[in-house]
Amino acid sequence: MSTSQRPPHHTARPGREAAARLLASLAPHGRRERVRTAVARVRALPPAEVPDLLAELADPGRHVPDTRATALICARAVPSDPAHGARLADLLVAGLSDPHGAVRAQALVALRSGRIRPTADALVSDRVTAAAREQLVVALLRTPAPLPDALIDSVRTTWGDHEAARLLPACSPATVRRVLPRLRHALRSWLPLARRVPEVVYESVVREAESQAPAARNNWWVVAAHGPLGALAAPWA
Repeated sequence: MSTSQRPPHHTARPGREAAARLLASLAPHGRRERVRTAVARVRALPPAEVPDLLAELADPGRHVPDTRATALICARAVPSDPAHGARLADLLVAGLSDPHGAVRAQALVALRSGRIRPTADALVSDRVTAAAREQLVVALLRTPAPLPDALIDSVRTTWGDHEAARLLPACSPATVRRVLPRLRHALRSWLPLARRVPEVVYESVVREAESQAPAARNNWWVVAAHGPLGALAAPWA
C-alpha cells in the first residue's frame, strides 16, 4: 500500500491510554483502596506525565464523578514540580465548576490545602457557577488569610462588593484595613469582623467619625455607628 493509501493515523489524546490502564488496574478494588492506589501510582509517575493523566481522568465528558473526584485527590497529593506548570491549577479551577457536587467538594479541599494555587483571575472568573461561587466563598472563610488576601480584589472586581464583603472576615488585619472603607456599605453584619479583627473595626469607627463635619458628628454616632459598636459589644456565644 502506498503512503497516500494508508488510513489516517489518529493520535490518542495525551494521558488517555495511561488513564485507561490506571482505571483497569483500579477496577477490582473498593473505593477507598482505589483512591489510595491511584494516589500512590500517580505520585510514582515522572512529573511531566502527571498533568495529562489527571486532565483525562477529570474530563466530565468521559468519566464518572467518582473518577473526576479521584483526579483532584491525586492532584493535591503529588509533590509540587515545575513540570506541572499551570496545568494542575487549571484542573482545580475546572473542578470548581464541575456539575457534580462531590467533584466540586474535592476541588475546594485541594484549594484549601494550599498545594495548588491558581491565579486570582483564573479562580475568580465568570466561568465559576453560582453554586460553585457560594461553596468557594464559604471554603475561603475557613482558609488561612494569605489566599483570601490574594483573592479579595479579584472577587470585588468580578463578583461585586457583596461577595467581597463576605470574604473580609477571612482576611488579615492589614487587608481589612485597606478594603473596609470601600466595602462597609456591603456588609450584612459587623459581627464576624468584630470577632475576627475588633481593633480594625474600632479604628474604622473612629476614623469615620472624625471624617464627619462637627455639626453632623453626634448624629453620625447615633445613626451610623450602632452597627459596628453593637458588634464589638456583643457577648461571645
